[in-house]
Amino acid sequence: MTTVPDVDYGATSKRPEWTSLPAAVRAEVSRLAGSPVVRAEPVVTSGFTGSYAGSVQCADGSRLFVKAGGPDTPFVVSALTQEARVLQALPRGIPAPALMGAGECDGWSILVLGLVDGRMPGQPWTPDDAEAAHRTCRTVAELTTPCPDTLRRQSVATSMASDETVLGAGGAMAQRQFEAPAGMPGWLEARQPEIAALVHGAGATWTKTRSRTATSARTTCSSTLQGRIGSSTGTGSGWGLPGSTWSACCR
Repeated sequence: MTTVPDVDYGATSKRPEWTSLPAAVRAEVSRLAGSPVVRAEPVVTSGFTGSYAGSVQCADGSRLFVKAGGPDTPFVVSALTQEARVLQALPRGIPAPALMGAGECDGWSILVLGLVDGRMPGQPWTPDDAEAAHRTCRTVAELTTPCPDTLRRQSVATSMASDETVLGAGGAMAQRQFEAPAGMPGWLEARQPEIAALVHGAGATWTKTRSRTATSARTTCSSTLQGRIGSSTGTGSGWGLPGSTWSACCR
């Protein structure tokens, strides 16, 4: 019987600190925020990419959440662009952080979002945790049915099916040749064949159904529901909803 790995979801990523970002990127964040950044909190350690994600305080007193991915993480660059597009397209009433600004700088993609204080749920979730996630799911379903036309253009399904990086990693895992980056959990090595099967199975399924999905989608959905209650934003590229974290593409 397969058991679920004991994962600390508060410590799943290793990210660069604010001071290590290129000066031009930090300047662009200040420009998008509309006020110079004067202080940065330690980066978040949850999520699943090595790109920058953390809260900052500006000279005007505002507190914001910033995401930034550079040329060394091309998937994150495209994913943050997708996240900005999704946030702009969400109808009113969706409990998502406000998109304060989005831009590009020297090959980096940058998002500046409204900050929503939150916490990680318990392990296991409590009834209140589950109710918060359920309430958010219902709200999203009610307000995005039918799916907004601006969100029908591309889905995470078709992105995954055509993403050579994802499929290549799956192939390497199938051959037990995948070299995990530093900071990956210890259980990854033993579970490489299982992950490879999931990647290739999902890719094959999405390839067969993507045309039908693109033409018949009635409501907006996400690829992942992670455990973060009342969080500032999803580390993924599509959704950041108080009550749960929705990731359309990444992190």
